[in-house]
Amino acid sequence: FRSKIKRKSPVRLSPGRRGSSARGSRSTGWAATATGPSATAPAPPPPGALCHHIYTSGSTGLPKAVSVTHGALASYGHEKARTQRVGGASRVLVASAHTWDPFLGDVLSTLACGATLVSAPRADLVHDLGATLRDGLVTHVLATPSLWALLSYPPGSLPRLRCIALGGRSEEHTSE
Repeated sequence: FRSKIKRKSPVRLSPGRRGSSARGSRSTGWAATATGPSATAPAPPPPGALCHHIYTSGSTGLPKAVSVTHGALASYGHEKARTQRVGGASRVLVASAHTWDPFLGDVLSTLACGATLVSAPRADLVHDLGATLRDGLVTHVLATPSLWALLSYPPGSLPRLRCIALGGRSEEHTSE
């Protein structure tokens, strides 16, 4: 999957080492290192290797961990791009919280195609989703039905919008 991501200046993220920072304090985060064109990229992990755990409540309402492999994650990103016809000229609005698993699908499918991720503050999404879609020149959006219900523009007034995907729980919106 990494080979499908187009970057002008590669960046390698690696865990910081304890006790090795410039000021002698313990590193607690990740370090970004520009690798440049002459750097050797690390070998990609095997498709069956564990990539991460994501916690979901599914339909039960109780959190449970789901293990995700590198191969499954790559397949998810590529298949989402294929089915939603995300291409290099696409502009995908990230309308979901980073804690919602479809967020990762939006990011991966967009990066796999060399498309553009469009981000906006949550308040902009809630208060004027139409303007966010229009001003961001958005072509693709995944939203919950309750967020989509806030759209005050008729979809025909957003001519660049090519794909609208709705998912997640539909909750009633009440205005105060």
